[in-house]
Amino acid sequence: MAVIHTIEDLVKILDERPEWHEALRTRMLTRELLELPQVVAQFAAGTEHRLTALETTLAEFMASANQRLTALETTLAEFMASTNQRLTALETTLAEFMASTNQRLTALETTLAEFMASTERRLTALETTLAEFMASTNRRLTALEEGQARIENDVAALKEGQARIDNDIAALKEGQIRLEQGQVRIENDVSTLKAAHARNGALRITRRIARIANCRQIRVLEGGEILDWLNAAATAGIPQNELDSFEEADIIIEAQHRDTGEIHYIAVEVSYTAGQWDVDRAIRNAGFLTRFTGRPAHAAVAGRRARDTIMPLIARGDVYWVEIGPETLETD
Repeated sequence: MAVIHTIEDLVKILDERPEWHEALRTRMLTRELLELPQVVAQFAAGTEHRLTALETTLAEFMASANQRLTALETTLAEFMASTNQRLTALETTLAEFMASTNQRLTALETTLAEFMASTERRLTALETTLAEFMASTNRRLTALEEGQARIENDVAALKEGQARIDNDIAALKEGQIRLEQGQVRIENDVSTLKAAHARNGALRITRRIARIANCRQIRVLEGGEILDWLNAAATAGIPQNELDSFEEADIIIEAQHRDTGEIHYIAVEVSYTAGQWDVDRAIRNAGFLTRFTGRPAHAAVAGRRARDTIMPLIARGDVYWVEIGPETLETD
């Protein structure tokens, strides 16, 4: 039986007996250490497989990258060629534009030169005309100055007579002012007389006025009766100036309607020349008559003539028109 005194004796025996070596290794090493060579072998095999796959993927990527780079180079070459073409076309267009602009500028410069030459000619002609006009004006002024000298001599002689005339004119002006004042008073008096004359003429034809309104005259009211109506009527809300105007109405006719037999009133305003003011007063007074009496009332204007402005109102029937003939206005 072999005796083991040193480690060398043990190594020698293990070398001589491989089964002992395997049994000792199994006894001394853990299972993980025993399986480590197999694990390393598997790892190596797996690593080799992954490296092979990675090499394949890298080769495919490099091939794809080469293809993409080739396509990119092709696209870049096409873009550069297209850009060169566009730049060439743009350079051509710019050259044509610059040539066209130069032509237009040349034409404009020519036109401007012609205009300046024409303006210069016109200015020269104008200066000549102005010089001739100034020379002519100077001659006329000289003649006027000579005439003025003669006039001044005559004026000196006239001033003495003017002083006498001024005194006479002052006296005439005073007389003229008195005449004008008298004329204004006469015109006012004539206007008043014409109005009164026209009212007198209208009073002569009151029956005709009633007939035009399809009525028969009963009587012409006196001013006192109108005032009695105003005193008895409810006049609240009516302006005082309108009430005063109604009280001074030219003519108020009480009449009987030819068809119905009922009492009607006719408010008549009279002017030598009837106008809008007469129409407005007649219509307003007719409204007051209806309001104060409860009876129908008509508006009428009478005069020697009527202004054109009231003819549409007459034609529309807003007011009756009664012309006072010249024979009616004749005095007895």
